[in-house]
Amino acid sequence: MKSGIEAAMTKKVWNEGRYIGRKPPFTSEQVQLIKLSLKARGEERDLLLFCMGLDSSLRGVDLVKIKVKDVFDKENGVKDPFQVIQSKTGRGISCILTNETKRYLADYITKRSLSNDSYLFTSLYDKEGTGKHITPDHYRDLIKKWLKSVGLNYKMFASHSLRRSRTSHLYKETGNLRACQLLLGHSNIQNTASYLGIEEEQAHEIARKHPL
Repeated sequence: MKSGIEAAMTKKVWNEGRYIGRKPPFTSEQVQLIKLSLKARGEERDLLLFCMGLDSSLRGVDLVKIKVKDVFDKENGVKDPFQVIQSKTGRGISCILTNETKRYLADYITKRSLSNDSYLFTSLYDKEGTGKHITPDHYRDLIKKWLKSVGLNYKMFASHSLRRSRTSHLYKETGNLRACQLLLGHSNIQNTASYLGIEEEQAHEIARKHPL
């Protein structure tokens, strides 16, 4: 019969093989790698979904519900910025897309002849965009698929990695936490600092500079 210590040593740890804590944002290199992979495979819906998730910093639950009329005007083209009401808070948020993403968006809508009331992100079997939007769970599964396709460890990342990537890069480049707060739709700037892991990162940097 095993002793208490032996039993504790052989017992499976609940978080074994898992990455616990805040998921890191994607680096510029990882972003380009995923984009190139999606382009090479001709996965237009997924390329647009990835780019809009990256640019908008929206939660998955809000991103998958976007309709054509939310982001596109047939007379004036892509809205800049476009507005989204956040499901979690009920507050509005303004989203800005890069020129690259705007091109993908306009081409995608035109090629599929989507109507104003069409959801952008529907099943691949729904060629005319008349069905329901994909679910947040489907969105998370797609992220895993993209990561696997380029050889990245999907367990290290999550949908929030995509949400915080642009703002993390922005903060490192400018130090403007208020801009990050607005882009993420946070009501409290401390929430933004915590969400981006700024204080933790600063603590790590101090520790590296002052070893024992």
